[in-house]
Amino acid sequence: MAPEDFAALVLDLDAAVAWREEQRAAGRRVVSTNGVFDLLHAGHVGYLAWARAQGDALIVLLNEDDTVRALKGPERPIVTFGDRAQVLAGLRSVDAVVGFGERTPEVALERLRPDVHVKSAQYRLEELPERYVVEKHGGSIALAPHQPGRSAQGEIGPRVRRQPAAVSRFPAWVGRHVTVEIAEHLIAILDAKYPGRTVEAGRFQVPQVLVHRR
Repeated sequence: MAPEDFAALVLDLDAAVAWREEQRAAGRRVVSTNGVFDLLHAGHVGYLAWARAQGDALIVLLNEDDTVRALKGPERPIVTFGDRAQVLAGLRSVDAVVGFGERTPEVALERLRPDVHVKSAQYRLEELPERYVVEKHGGSIALAPHQPGRSAQGEIGPRVRRQPAAVSRFPAWVGRHVTVEIAEHLIAILDAKYPGRTVEAGRFQVPQVLVHRR
């Protein structure tokens, strides 16, 4: 078997609609959810497993990179769309992944028409614009139990933000493409070679290694 045989499908919207129709014809209950899923962690994994348990197949609507930047700032996503989609597709709970280019998923949901759309219980039903699209086509919203402390903002973000000096002394790509640990190591080398000098953007030619922050 090929490696891709062990992964879920990563689809464009037209292909996702065709996939949805195949599930409908087979009498399967389709569940959807949406999100950024940057820096995938145990909270995400548990959430997606809960979502999958609400039906027979789970499709994840994944924010494309431009919308992540619009929602979370210019330094996000840390992991690009292609890599985020591949990681999600490797989870046992996920059957398909589709990207969308809007801030919220109503356009995609209008075409996919899932039987159930899952969101975190951190939200209230009246706060969800997608609710009206899903319910219009006979679907329902299910709110997954929230796991306190299990979030990129709550767990990972503070660890990265504890060392702002290291990132601020490097060109802008540091902190997005390079781990904080690597940035600190490079700073130590440069400080030893050029004592007392400030590392500024463009001053040194440092290899732009593409290693994501953990």
